[in-house]
Amino acid sequence: SLTLCVCVSVSNPVCQSLTQCSHTVVCSVCKRDGHLKKDCPEDFQRVQLAPLPPMTPAFLKTLNTVCQQCYRDFAPDDVELGVREHILQDLESFVKRQFTGARLRLFGSSKNGFGFKQSDLDICMVLDGQETAEGLDCISIIESLARLLRKHPGLRNILPITTAKVPIVKFYHARTGLEGDISLYNTLALHNTRLLASYAAIDPRVKILCYVTKVFAKLCDIGDASRGSLSSYGFTLMVLFYLQQRNPPVIPVLQEIYDEEKKPEVLVDGWNVYFYDDLDKLPERWQQKNLESVGALWLGLLQFYTETFDFREYVISIRQSAALTTFNKQWTSKYIVIEDPFDLNHNLGAGLSRRMTNFIMKAFINGRSVFGTTVKAYPPEYTSPMEFFFDPEVLTEGQLAPNDRCCRICGKIGHFMKDCPMRRKSRQRREQEDRAEGRREWAEGGREHRQGEYWRRQEEKRCCFLCGSHAHIKKDCPQYRGPAGAFSSSPSTRLTSTWSNPSVFVQDSPQPGLTLVCLFVQDSPQPGLILVCLFVLDSPQPGLILVCLFVLDSPQPGLILVCLFVLDSPQPGLTLVCLFRTHLNLV
Repeated sequence: SLTLCVCVSVSNPVCQSLTQCSHTVVCSVCKRDGHLKKDCPEDFQRVQLAPLPPMTPAFLKTLNTVCQQCYRDFAPDDVELGVREHILQDLESFVKRQFTGARLRLFGSSKNGFGFKQSDLDICMVLDGQETAEGLDCISIIESLARLLRKHPGLRNILPITTAKVPIVKFYHARTGLEGDISLYNTLALHNTRLLASYAAIDPRVKILCYVTKVFAKLCDIGDASRGSLSSYGFTLMVLFYLQQRNPPVIPVLQEIYDEEKKPEVLVDGWNVYFYDDLDKLPERWQQKNLESVGALWLGLLQFYTETFDFREYVISIRQSAALTTFNKQWTSKYIVIEDPFDLNHNLGAGLSRRMTNFIMKAFINGRSVFGTTVKAYPPEYTSPMEFFFDPEVLTEGQLAPNDRCCRICGKIGHFMKDCPMRRKSRQRREQEDRAEGRREWAEGGREHRQGEYWRRQEEKRCCFLCGSHAHIKKDCPQYRGPAGAFSSSPSTRLTSTWSNPSVFVQDSPQPGLTLVCLFVQDSPQPGLILVCLFVLDSPQPGLILVCLFVLDSPQPGLILVCLFVLDSPQPGLTLVCLFRTHLNLV
């Protein structure tokens, strides 16, 4: 064997630089060099909290007013709740045309008392005579349900999602602008909804605090589990746990109240979903002794999770009053551990990265400082106390939520960029297949009938894959984030700036006899990209057809859908789609 020995002079400057580089360490949390993640200064547990000044009665009254105003601004009224029930009844009667034994039930924020205005409709479908989904082909039923819902005159954007853990059908209710989804036998979620609704009914302060916390989370961009943060359900459990741990407690532990020596068992999907739900008799079993104002409780919540609660040691669990350790649950790898009250294997903080955890806790730390510091006069740039206390620039220190685990196309977690359903290549391939199918149907006869079906399919495909709305596409969605994680401007702002002088696009063309048409490209890789095409009115190439479709039930009134279908295009089946305001006069 041949042994090769290489001697290198340490005095060589190149070798010195290589030696220095070999010792450089980079933190995996903040991406800065010079320290490891265990010594990261960005760790929220290393932040030194300054003591808060004493609260004055006037400032506590201000906090109380702000919390109540937050509830009034975001809670749906009785009319909207009635509309949701009406939609549910209408859908149930329609679904029974094919599924005679079907029953639809609302769950989630629409029913638990913590929903926002215009929040999504979560609907669970069950069949009479079938207690569980065992033995059912859920995917086939969901696909059949999607085909049925496409025939409903008031629904748009029917999208079956059969690859999820719980298959669903997403839809958009055109008249009300509400979005929703229907799942099959999501019965555990129904009992979760009943539990949260019971807690909300015990004390009005519970509802107000949950709304304030959810608004706080949304404004700080830490309340969307699909983007790697906590779900609103997780924040609701954090509020309930705090209210149970308050001294004296604001709410009891309903799962620990029972008459028998042993806790009763009500098994659903293998989990015990029992809790005490006879709220009329609750005062006989538990006495309310906490008389704090909602403002004091909100500040106490921020102090509890930043000063008192040990996230490394304990689990946030609302099913028992005794402390539950992360060691007992064997959930020691995460910083924020939240146990589902029924599915005891479900940790709602399991999807949080280290960076996202730090971002969430720093928002709570900044919130503690903002809501805990007495203010005599608000700065002139704030027009109301709500704007002052809920300023995202202050609460997040002007930083964006981490998106290192998110897909760089749609901004959501759960898949890689190459598997993103919004990926341009896969979408173009599906559209080409649909166009080929459309051309075959066109050639088979019934031109007018087929043309109507073709445009209807095109209208259904024009939808936002982030929020499901058919009023805009992904790049115009207020939820859309670019690869850098920045918010895009709202659709209304972009439309207004684009069409501030619409006449110039038609009448002032630099070349006489040309009509200038502005096209928004659905699959544009650059948000806000506008393509401009010039068409000659007296074109020597016949076969250009201008089709104008007025969208009567558009959620944005006054929009005209203009489609140009090029019959003689070198690329068969080319479709151009434009959105114009009603005051735009086409030649």
